[in-house]
Amino acid sequence: MQPARELVIREMGLRVQLAERWRTLAWDRASLWSSTPEGWADGPRARVPVEALRDSGSRRNVYWAGLEADGSGLLIAPLAATTNLRAGDSPRELVLSDFLDSGDFLGKFDRDTTEKKLPAAEKLIGGFTIYLLKEAEWAKLVR
Repeated sequence: MQPARELVIREMGLRVQLAERWRTLAWDRASLWSSTPEGWADGPRARVPVEALRDSGSRRNVYWAGLEADGSGLLIAPLAATTNLRAGDSPRELVLSDFLDSGDFLGKFDRDTTEKKLPAAEKLIGGFTIYLLKEAEWAKLVR
């Protein structure tokens, strides 16, 4: 994106509508702690039911996100170093995005995102690569 005039952006990303077969969500993200507390289900690498994200709001600094069905997986990797993952507007919707100047918005349902002002002619580059993985490939990734 390279606007001809100043542009204000709240969020940029990929909205994913999930088919019913995708029931498990997985991710790998930058660790929030030097060691995850015992029994804590929110470590840097996780596999949870898709609905679990709706209860918690979001995940920040995600290296990749994946959806699992019948042992195979759909891997979504950002072109940038990390992305953010949040529940969408409908029950079967996920959003992978960059809150471009988010402060501490993620996980805070009561706060708005901060807007990014993109000056005229400044380039903003982003995107995702999507892979469909066979059962053996998916198993190596999420084990």
